[in-house]
Order: sequence, then C-alpha cells, then structure tokens
Amino acid sequence: MLNRVTVNFGGASQYGMSTEELLADQRSRPDYSPALLEKVFEMGRHWFILNCGKYPGIAAEVNATIDLQTAGAVQGGQREGMEAWFTWMESLAPDYRSNARNIFGLRGASYPLFPDKGVGASFYYTGNSAIGIWPYWISAGGWRLRQFWDHYLVTGDVQFLRHRVVPAYKELALFYEDFLTATDKNGNYMFVPSISPENAPGSADPAGPTMINATMYIAVCREAPGDDIDPDRTPQLARAADIAARRRTVDALATAVAGETLPAYGRCHRALAGARLKDNVIVDVQLRQLVEQGYVSSALRCSREPDGQPVPDAHGGIPAVIMEMLAYSRPGVIEALPALPPSLTKGSISGMFARTFARIDRLAWDMEAMTVDLTVTSVRKQDVTLITRYGIEAITAPAGILAAPLQPGQANIDVHLPEKKPVTLHLRLGRHQPLDWIDQVARA
Repeated sequence: MLNRVTVNFGGASQYGMSTEELLADQRSRPDYSPALLEKVFEMGRHWFILNCGKYPGIAAEVNATIDLQTAGAVQGGQREGMEAWFTWMESLAPDYRSNARNIFGLRGASYPLFPDKGVGASFYYTGNSAIGIWPYWISAGGWRLRQFWDHYLVTGDVQFLRHRVVPAYKELALFYEDFLTATDKNGNYMFVPSISPENAPGSADPAGPTMINATMYIAVCREAPGDDIDPDRTPQLARAADIAARRRTVDALATAVAGETLPAYGRCHRALAGARLKDNVIVDVQLRQLVEQGYVSSALRCSREPDGQPVPDAHGGIPAVIMEMLAYSRPGVIEALPALPPSLTKGSISGMFARTFARIDRLAWDMEAMTVDLTVTSVRKQDVTLITRYGIEAITAPAGILAAPLQPGQANIDVHLPEKKPVTLHLRLGRHQPLDWIDQVARA
C-alpha cells in the first residue's frame, strides 16, 4: 500500500496559479513560492511511482546517480518502488562476485558503476580519459547497500535484515577484507590504489589519477552503514566538513554569477550534506538555485543542467532535501527542524519515516510563535532522544512519555515511545539557531 507523504508550506493561496507563474514568482521574491515547493516535492514522488515496475525508474543510464533518484524513497515510504530496487540489486549478485574475482582476484562482491537490467558486470573502460579507471572504483557497494540498511531502520523488518541486509553486507565486508592489505607506519589500513572520481589531483599522473587513500574510498567504507560524521558524535570533523561545504557553496555562487553551472546532482548532494551538518544556509542556497535557475521546467520536469534535457536526479534529490531539512533521524534519535531555511516560517510534513523504527505522522512548526507539534508512531517500544537545536523551553506530552523533567533551554529530551500508539508532543522553542553548534565547537 502506497504511503502518502505531504508537505505544506502555506501555498493554498497560490493554487490557482500556473506553473509558469509560480516559477516567475519564485525568481522575483526573497523567500520561497510555497506552492511551487509543494508541487516540486509531489512531482518527485509522482515521477518515482510512475517509473517503477519490475525495475526502479531508470534514466540517463543506470549509474551512481540512481542513488540520488531514489534518495527520498525510503523515508518517503515508497516501498513498492524500493522493492524493485532491492530485487534488482540482488539479481545482479553473481556479476558482483565475478567483478571481485576477475578484476581484483578477491572474495566477496564488487559493485559496478553502471549496472543495467540483467547486467552487473563492470565494463566501463575508457583508458584515454582523465577518469579512465572507473572499473577499479570500489565504492559503489557502500552506496548501493545503504538503502537496504535504511529500509530496515524505518520498518524494523527483522526478516528483511536477516535474509537480505546481512548477507549483502557480509559479501561487501569480504571484499574490503581482501582489498585492505597494505598498512601505513602507524598500522592503519591504506586504500591503495584509489581514485577520486571526476577529480584529477595535481599530484596525480595524467595517465591515471591514482592515489593513496582517496577520501571517498574511506568515507564510503566507514559509512557501510551509518552517519560517520555529525555535530554530536564527531564535532571537530563535522566543523571541518561544514567549513569545506560553506566554501564550496561560496564557490558555487561565484560560478553561477560567472554564467557557469553546477549539475543538479551536485546541488542536491551539497544540500543533503548541509542538512546533516545542520547548516540551513547551505540548504537554502542550493535549494533556491534548484528551483530558480532552470533545473525545474514549466512541466515540473527536472534537468541535470539548467534548461537542459530532462534527467531525474533532482526528482529524487529535492524531496530528500526537504525531508532531511525538516527531520533528521538515526537509531534512538529524532531531530526536528535541523536545517530549516529561515524564510519557511510555517509549515508541516506528514507521513515520512524516521530511521529509528518510527513514523512521523505529523511535524508542524510556527517559527513566529516558536512552536513545534510532533506526532510519532513507533514500530516498537523504545526510548528515543528528541532534539531541536533551537532549545526546548517547554514541552507538553501524555503521561508517562517524558523520561525526566525538562530543563528549560536544553536541546534534547528523552522520551518513551510505546509500540504502535501515536504520541503527540507540543514544544515551545528557544531562540538558539541549529548552526550554533559550530561556535560551541570552536570555543571548546
């Protein structure tokens, strides 16, 4: 049964306007056209549903960017389409094993950059280009399997975990175990050789941009599975990541002023990174660029380049960005409004899933009144830490839900969630900002 996820940014007064009028309105206003943002969100979900059958929606080659095309589907409860994705990935397992054995001489599974219907063999050899060693890029497996893990985190489906998640991760682990044989002087494993996709570092041989310990290799390996860097558990690394992301955002703005463009998938990835770093400035800049600079057509089709041929990266990317900026989750944690753009002062989202075995039935906010209303239904009985970095000045909850009395102003509070019973919480927020964490880290 399809799950309905809806967002409301207060766009009812614009519902009589054509898409052309909404796009023109967006380009002439300092905030967001609420109806346009709602329609782009709905179009992304519609595109995914429309294009999923035996296989998931496949466009612009079935390559790494399909992960972005499906980015919002697990949180958005689009289980039928994701089942097509899972089944397709699993059907190619024999080819993954062949890749590991034939290309690397290793055990386990090596996932290709370009899987296709019925074909999971690595075949993309273009040795005369700066990125001509793609077959030796080993990070696709970590990307592919992340959504398997996320599906378990939102559903709590133990059979799915036992029979589909764990076996796939075991084969990926075997590959990494055999690949990681060299160590540095400190005994740390090294990724060698490695490549940095679509980058050719100045120190690299022009004949092939190989190096030791490409950042992507390490990051993807460590993420299988999880959020490796965040402000709570790795604050110094998160601060460094945010500074780097901010600089790239400034560079992107300069590029736009100069008339150059950034592909839609680049803007989506940067916005998603900004949301995880609680940086609403990065999210705001990238999201506005996506809806203002020609990536969305009058037919609500998304293109990879402004006013270019339709490529659906942003169809999945924009809904994912909107959900991530409104609610972040990991096992045992639900965070409300981690990276809300400042001009979206009122709104709500209903029906999205949290990566802690729970459904966010409704999250509504009013930043003029500084209030949040949150209704959550947990798949299982569990304790969850509720976070809002604005600070919580007061909270109203049913009896027995709060684990301890609130200390006004704190950013988090532990709550008891019963099994399969909706719990509604009303919060009065403080006056902090989600990005204040970076100043706290700098002072520490």
